[in-house]
Amino acid sequence: PSTFLIKFPQIINTIATNRHSSHSPNYHHRISLKAEGSLGTKVVNPNKQKPNQKSSQRSLCDEIRRLGAQKKWREVCRVIKDAQSKNIPLDIITYNTAITVMARCRRSSEAVELFQMCKSSGTRLINSTYNAVIDAHAKVGDHKRALECLRKMEMDGFKPNVISYSSAINACGASGQWKLAKELLDELQRKAIKPNIFVMNACMKVFAKAGVTEEAVLLLSRMKPPYPPPDIITYNCVLDACSKSRNVYTAREVFETMKANNVQPDVTSWTCLINALGRSNMLGKASQELEVMKNSGVKPNIITYNSLIAAHSNQNDLERCKSLMKEALDKELSPDIYTFNSMLHACIESGQYLEAENFLEEMTKRSIKPDMIAINCLVSTYGKAKKPNLAEKMLESVEKKWGLKVGLMAHNSLIDAYISAGEYSAYKNVLIRMEKEKIKPDLVTFNLILNACSKSKDFQEAE
Repeated sequence: PSTFLIKFPQIINTIATNRHSSHSPNYHHRISLKAEGSLGTKVVNPNKQKPNQKSSQRSLCDEIRRLGAQKKWREVCRVIKDAQSKNIPLDIITYNTAITVMARCRRSSEAVELFQMCKSSGTRLINSTYNAVIDAHAKVGDHKRALECLRKMEMDGFKPNVISYSSAINACGASGQWKLAKELLDELQRKAIKPNIFVMNACMKVFAKAGVTEEAVLLLSRMKPPYPPPDIITYNCVLDACSKSRNVYTAREVFETMKANNVQPDVTSWTCLINALGRSNMLGKASQELEVMKNSGVKPNIITYNSLIAAHSNQNDLERCKSLMKEALDKELSPDIYTFNSMLHACIESGQYLEAENFLEEMTKRSIKPDMIAINCLVSTYGKAKKPNLAEKMLESVEKKWGLKVGLMAHNSLIDAYISAGEYSAYKNVLIRMEKEKIKPDLVTFNLILNACSKSKDFQEAE
């Protein structure tokens, strides 16, 4: 399927530019190629180009593909400008290839610029040109511009195909617009465009990301002839949606259904099931499924262990978290930022700040840069241990050590740390620091201050 997706636009382009093809529009016309700046206006017939021009175009297209494979989008822009300066006419294949490179590199503005350049030059556009631009907007999560391009495609007399809708749906997913994605899928079906597995899975991924289990399960139930049958990606998306919504029973049902349909669960399937159990605090069953998974020949990955570690971390079970992390390390799996954040979170309730500091040191040794979640966990741990001075010292070094910006949540945690240590008036210094850094206090901040005033019986300050 991946090869098909890569080659399909090229096949379309080739058909479209072949004047003998019964599948392409008639290209027996003169196209005005307007170049900007001092290049003036060139008029050429693309079907009567000189052999050396066609050779130059092929070389140009090959060069763009090569640079695109290395994600050197700036170099692609340079190559296009050089071709214009040398009066080399660009055909639709070259434009489409360049726009596709911009899409892969998440450069939507450059993709639009190339599209406008192609259009203003008089080059005959084809469906895949619009599809590449829609895909560029999808890559950066701009669903509004992706939908605008889809509608513009129709206004310009082109019929969107299943690839057009698939890219538009992906754009909706990137920005969390699952209802729009559902409307696009319904629109595709109303227009009698037969959906393929790619567009169905694109919509399923949107539902999974949003955690709307009901929609995911409903779409799964619709995937019967003439619709394509669900594959491993489809089932995993439904399981992921179940995991996010903590719908264990539906997850179990879907898991059994996929096995009954001869779709063997992979590591992602098992991880989603285990995560659903863990998020529902069914820790014993989650651990049992891990053993069943290993006995079935599927090797757990670090994400699998992260799911279990996070579940036990939420229960403040540091010892079990350490045991699971050791098991992962014994299997030569490398812990990531999510692993360590869960370990740090597990230290909070018991105030084991020395353990937390060890985990932070281990992160540094593994060249894993801590994020503010990790820092907030450590500050909260210092607070539980009644070590607010260590929390203050930590926050002072964060920006210098890791280039992190200390935000509102960290300052709130620091105020809470001082309150836990019985230093009720220390919040004033934190507020001064917040004011200097232009951080506005929120409801949590004021609630903490009121709590400090209450405990110190400073009712005048509270008022």
